[in-house]
Amino acid sequence: MDADRKRTRQQIGDIPTKAEYLALMDGVKLTALERKICDMRYLDGQNMGFIADFLGFAEVTIKKHHAKALKKLAKVIGG
Repeated sequence: MDADRKRTRQQIGDIPTKAEYLALMDGVKLTALERKICDMRYLDGQNMGFIADFLGFAEVTIKKHHAKALKKLAKVIGG
């Protein structure tokens, strides 16, 4: 994982309120799948294996979509 994505993950995890998280996510052009993955990860605290099983994808596929979402979020957050 590159430093920008790691920093972005930390910044998302540090968002203090659900309202701020939702405002951030609403301001980024994520696909429906990317948004679902992020919500399950950052709001529900699920791990990638659980998310993959729940959504019916391979874990590697979920990780790729999460990485794409983090790249988009990094541009908005400034990470």
